[in-house]
Amino acid sequence: MEKKRGHVLAVPYPTQGHITPIRQFCKRLQSKGLETTLALTTFIFNSIKPDPSGPISIATFSDGYDQGRFNSADPIHVYLQKFKIFGSKTIADIIRKHQTTDNPITCPSTMLSCLGHSTLPESLI
Repeated sequence: MEKKRGHVLAVPYPTQGHITPIRQFCKRLQSKGLETTLALTTFIFNSIKPDPSGPISIATFSDGYDQGRFNSADPIHVYLQKFKIFGSKTIADIIRKHQTTDNPITCPSTMLSCLGHSTLPESLI
């Protein structure tokens, strides 16, 4: 079996139109010999129910709205604040959990930098 050259944690922005492209990105990285883990919010994971036996490893994290999408009464900046607070902690937990495996995460990749911030604590970047 070919040794993996790295492990990418892919974190899409949790909304329609962002998940499929990053899944395709993960498949492309796998074809180049990298291991990938796709991190989905708990709500999205429960909504789309991805195949756990599929080629892409799935991890879930909390955005603070695990029971449903953010309340439409909440302004987007409130959602993003909660996402940053909850997401930073739970994504960091995913990375820490993988540090004790044979193939720890070596490259966190998020689509969230377009929002002007990272969801990862600086100690993990």
